[in-house]
Amino acid sequence: MRLKSSMGSKRLQTLTIILTITSLSTLLMAFVVYQFVAQTIQQELTKAYNVSLLHTKYRVESFFRQLDQAVIQIESVPEVKNFSQQDKLDNIDVLTLITIMRRIHSSLDYIDNVYIYNLLNEDKFATNNTMNHVYSDYQAVISKFSEMNIDSAFINMEINGIPTSVFVRKLPVFQQTRGAYIIFHINRHIFDDFLGEQRDNNIGNYFIINEIGEMIVNRGSYNEASIELLVSQIKQRKQNMQEDEIIFFPSNKYFVMHLAPSYNDWIYAFAISDDDYLYQLNKLRNAIMIMCIVMLIISVLLSVISSHWLWKGWSRIKYLLEEHQNDSLISHSHNEFDNLFRKVQHVVDHSKHLKKQMNDMLPTMKDTLILSLLENGVRTMDDRKKIEEYSINLNEGAYCCFCVCIDSPKDMESTYTSKDIVTFEYAVATLAKEVIGQKGHAVIAHNGWCAAVLTDKGTTPDALNQIVIQVTSTIHQFINEYFPITVSIGISKVRTAPSHLNISYLEAQEMINNKLIAGDNQIFAAEDSPEKSALDPFPIREMENDILYGIRSRDRLFAIESVEQLYSLKGNRSISYKWLQSKLVETVQSIYRIMQKQVEPLSDLNEPTIDELLELASLDEWVDWFKSYCIDPLVDHLDKQHQLRITSTITNIQEHIQSHLETDLQLETCCRSLQISASFAKQALKESLDVTFSELVLKLRIEQAKQWLEEGELNINDIATRLQYSNSQNFSRTFKKVEGIPPGQYRSEFLLHLDT
Repeated sequence: MRLKSSMGSKRLQTLTIILTITSLSTLLMAFVVYQFVAQTIQQELTKAYNVSLLHTKYRVESFFRQLDQAVIQIESVPEVKNFSQQDKLDNIDVLTLITIMRRIHSSLDYIDNVYIYNLLNEDKFATNNTMNHVYSDYQAVISKFSEMNIDSAFINMEINGIPTSVFVRKLPVFQQTRGAYIIFHINRHIFDDFLGEQRDNNIGNYFIINEIGEMIVNRGSYNEASIELLVSQIKQRKQNMQEDEIIFFPSNKYFVMHLAPSYNDWIYAFAISDDDYLYQLNKLRNAIMIMCIVMLIISVLLSVISSHWLWKGWSRIKYLLEEHQNDSLISHSHNEFDNLFRKVQHVVDHSKHLKKQMNDMLPTMKDTLILSLLENGVRTMDDRKKIEEYSINLNEGAYCCFCVCIDSPKDMESTYTSKDIVTFEYAVATLAKEVIGQKGHAVIAHNGWCAAVLTDKGTTPDALNQIVIQVTSTIHQFINEYFPITVSIGISKVRTAPSHLNISYLEAQEMINNKLIAGDNQIFAAEDSPEKSALDPFPIREMENDILYGIRSRDRLFAIESVEQLYSLKGNRSISYKWLQSKLVETVQSIYRIMQKQVEPLSDLNEPTIDELLELASLDEWVDWFKSYCIDPLVDHLDKQHQLRITSTITNIQEHIQSHLETDLQLETCCRSLQISASFAKQALKESLDVTFSELVLKLRIEQAKQWLEEGELNINDIATRLQYSNSQNFSRTFKKVEGIPPGQYRSEFLLHLDT
């Protein structure tokens, strides 16, 4: 009871901590996200409307600059000068003046009328006389402009109940005495065009304040009373504005942005209400809050579930440790967690011990791999991966092999025990490893010889050969001085292709055999061999090695390409054909002899006779013979064997699956039962059926399920359970994915079809 209550209290404590941390984390995340998004929206809003206001300012100022240019152009006309000096104009001058005014009028956009007025004699001329009558000859405009006592002005006012916008300028511009006014009647749609295109989303108001603080334009959905309040605030800030500055401030539920006064002292502004400005932000805030609430609920549910599984797993660990741990080796405490901690610590210590044992075994595993590479060469990607995994430098650069053999081991049996001889072999290998150092690797071969490979990336073959001579001489001299035995050492040629490593190893062994004639306690190098000059022009042994690899791996193209290396000898007069012929005969015999040992007896193939081979009289005949009578038949034979093995394996796998459909099927278990490798099983399934093991199991289980559904004796829950599905929903989902319809519908359609 105490244990149960303790476990219950610990669950409650854990759940409380999880919920508290989750809640605080969620609230913190919501706050950070909200602040970040709010700042981002404000920055983007400021950038966007700054560009919009600058664009509006540029268009309006460009328009009024055009009007100033037009005034200067008109003023330069003699008739205008005479008119402004209060001279009466004759009819020709009047006609000329009106023509010029109309020409100016036509060159300007958004201008409805150009009106010129003499202050003294009240003469007036216009390009649109109809508008003169409608607007009472602009007398109200002239009166207001005269009261303003400035050189030019943009005036908004009502004339005869009609909203009117005009630009008025005194003439002449560059003289002290100015006796005339020129008035440009501006179409009021100009600001609809200038400001309307900025308001595609119909949110906010654009407005312009003139030099005397009056709002001359307002376009937007907000009422003018609210905007007038903003105008008064902008006027108060006007004195402190810097040139080319963008000012923004919150005001009375509005967010206001405006530019500093322009060259004509106008201010361009934009206002947007908080409801519009914060609309997207509030939506995002609400979405984040909803998301946080959902996350909090999910966190609570997940906390409860995870707590349940946590304590369930904890109970399993506790049970496992209590059932399978030797308690006599562990001290006990009244605290439950202390007891479990000690047991886990014991497991960890045991794991460290196993790891230490693995590290102790690693050198032996590395030596085994090196010996395998020496015997077979580096051919596959798996070989290269293992070389990288064990840090064996054989992928690049030149390499050379040598073997160390104890002389007269049989004669030593009368003096030394077999254990002593093994000790000598181990000592020779250890000495070789010490002398070689980081330049290569040395291992003990199956025959007790020491086999070594030296490699040095970036070293030339000649330099590497000198290093090998120096290393082997050091080993030989040391053994002669300090060991009660003598050794013979064989050295291979330097090669660069890792795939020919086995040739170098075999060559080093063959060099030692020279002691049968030359005597013991010597170093025999392939570079010093009498056959070196004859062997150098063409790598006959490498070719044989490549042909064998191509045949074994059933790579017909690689084997043929290896044979076609013979074509490189055409035109070479330094090689005797008799020598080459004898070498090729030996190669053929060697290939057949090796294949006879490694595969089933080649009963259906006839090994070529020497007489048959001696009839081949050219390189082309040799290449064709290798293709037709060596490579093709051997590869075909291996393909046939491989296909028979594939077929047999597939049959065995299908039978095993069929007989174990109601168990938990795993590839490794199946292969262990059939005594085949998992890699070959995967290869067989891919080559023969183009499926994986799981896909084949699924296919056979669905077929079995269809059979049971058609028989009608089992319900869907029973079928799902027997076929190792966790529940009927998972089974139905999988069945529908494969067959296109649920299992219940499949059974109904089958019975309906059966009835009809």
